[in-house]
Amino acid sequence: MIVLRYFDWHGSRAGFILASLGGLVLPAHFIVEHASRRFPERVILRASILFVFCSVVAICNLEGLILDLAAAILNSEDTEHDMELKKLELTVNNSMKHDEFP
Repeated sequence: MIVLRYFDWHGSRAGFILASLGGLVLPAHFIVEHASRRFPERVILRASILFVFCSVVAICNLEGLILDLAAAILNSEDTEHDMELKKLELTVNNSMKHDEFP
C-alpha cells in the first residue's frame, strides 16, 4: 500500500482519513453553493486554492507538529511542585531498598 510505504499508516488509519474526507464533501458542497450565489467565480476559485494549499500543508506537517508538541511537553522545565514530588518518590524508593519498612 502506498500510505504504508510513504506515511507508515496502516489500512485502518488510511480508511478513517478517507471516510472523514468523504464526510466533509457534503457540507463543503453546501458552503460552495451558497458562496457561489454571493461572490464572483474568481474570488471563490482564489479562496479554494488558498484553502487547499493550507490543508495540504497542515496534513503533511500534522505528525511533525504532534511530535514537536510532545517533545516540548516532555522537555519542559519542572515546577517546584514537580521537584518536591520527585524528591519524595526518590526518598520512598531508597527507603524500600534498604528494608526500613517492616
